[in-house]
Amino acid sequence: MMKVVKIIIGIISIILTIIVFFQSCAVTIKDVLADEGGTGDGTIGIIAAIFMLLAGIIATTAWNSRGGSIACTFFYTLAGIFTVTLQGDSEPKVWGAVCFGFAALFLMDAIIFNNKNSKKDNRAPSVKI
Repeated sequence: MMKVVKIIIGIISIILTIIVFFQSCAVTIKDVLADEGGTGDGTIGIIAAIFMLLAGIIATTAWNSRGGSIACTFFYTLAGIFTVTLQGDSEPKVWGAVCFGFAALFLMDAIIFNNKNSKKDNRAPSVKI
């Protein structure tokens, strides 16, 4: 069940990357045209979009591994930290909250996946003659 959720989150993340990227480009253009001194909101949004894209690609390709879940947690957390710490617009903070939610899901999967593998019987199979 969680494998399907990881693939769906990865696809949603890739689609959201496009939205965040264009929104950040529009904020950058607005800052340049308004001559606001370059707040940097657009640049940080573009960096967050790149992290979201990386996490989405990893989520869709490494859906069956614990390492993939840990990498997605890392990239989603980085994207969330970058967007939540902005001083200006509130729109990137919404994307940051989404990234933190995705990071929490992948962290739970990494912990659950670890517990499932540790409960398996790792003894060598016995041969009956």
